[in-house]
Amino acid sequence: MPKSMVSDLGWFDEDKTKFKDWWRGICLFLKNNRVIETDNRITAILDHLRGGIAGIYAQKKLDKLDEELGIQDQNEFIKEIKTTFSDKTKAVSQTSFSLYLHNQWTNFYKLSHAVKP
Repeated sequence: MPKSMVSDLGWFDEDKTKFKDWWRGICLFLKNNRVIETDNRITAILDHLRGGIAGIYAQKKLDKLDEELGIQDQNEFIKEIKTTFSDKTKAVSQTSFSLYLHNQWTNFYKLSHAVKP
């Protein structure tokens, strides 16, 4: 059997500062292992959530899926997991920086297009 092109991504343990890298790793893992069906994709993602809030989230989600005997919409699941575990401090700082750049550009534009007496 050929060696996997994707390194072992490990478990996600609720450290939100590591979520973005972990999420990229799980996406590569799913692609490399040709996990295509929605229920299998969700199961594989939940299997990689361990400890603390991440482990509790995974168990609650598995319990809910067992009760409903159905498959959750993949897009809903992805939105939910990203909302739950993404590093929001990084998003806030990126938004603040974008606003700063916008204000700088606006001020520059006003100064460069000001009517001279």
